[in-house]
Amino acid sequence: MAEEQTQSTRFGLSSFVLKIIALLTMTADHIGYLLFPSETWLRIIGRLAFPIFAFVLAEGCRFTKRPLRRFLTIAVLGVICEIVYDIYSQSFYGNILLQLSFSVGLLMLLKESKKGFFGETPDYAKGWIFLFLFGVGIAGTAVFCHYLSLDYGFVGVLVPVIVGIVDFKGTRPPEFLSALDNFIVRLFLLAFALMLLCIQPTSASYQPWCFLALVPIALYNGKAGKIKLKYFFYLYYPLHLLAIAGIAMLL
Repeated sequence: MAEEQTQSTRFGLSSFVLKIIALLTMTADHIGYLLFPSETWLRIIGRLAFPIFAFVLAEGCRFTKRPLRRFLTIAVLGVICEIVYDIYSQSFYGNILLQLSFSVGLLMLLKESKKGFFGETPDYAKGWIFLFLFGVGIAGTAVFCHYLSLDYGFVGVLVPVIVGIVDFKGTRPPEFLSALDNFIVRLFLLAFALMLLCIQPTSASYQPWCFLALVPIALYNGKAGKIKLKYFFYLYYPLHLLAIAGIAMLL
């Protein structure tokens, strides 16, 4: 609790501002990919988008009071987008919303396991059951990504999960674990996850530019921001892709 109060008084960027930065850099990336494939600088700018989205997603899962609703919203929209994209491209796309829904599902299972082990009234059976389901979810996601690749692959799914490992909000863990639940540790975990993302064989040569995303994330002030526009961010992804694809067809 003390760490949250300290963050709430810091000056810096709210999660809303971080989402806007991610949205703009993602748009630049897709414009480069679909309209100007020779302009590598647009793809480099786009490397900032995913790390920011992954971090904000982990933070959102940390504070949300309706985790199942969050998961279903992203998953349903991801499935709808996937159907549209697959019909359009005649191949499996593995869009980012579908990928993030896997991340949210895994974070949900991990959170429930922690509540079982470290809740006000510990329920170790619940803790072990959800930890087992978390392991099954990890294995299932790995198999899924092996046969049907997602946007950033299996490692991409794990990026928000790695950040959320030290999330003990709403529980009472031992002091040595509680000490890990702070912003600096989450930032280092994100950097580690991005390193894994960069060294996987399928990574593009410009993927290491993703570490630049740590700069705006380091300025995160722990606040959600006064403006929400939650569903705008969910809907912007498919709508902006359709718009850019439409322009590409016209050209």
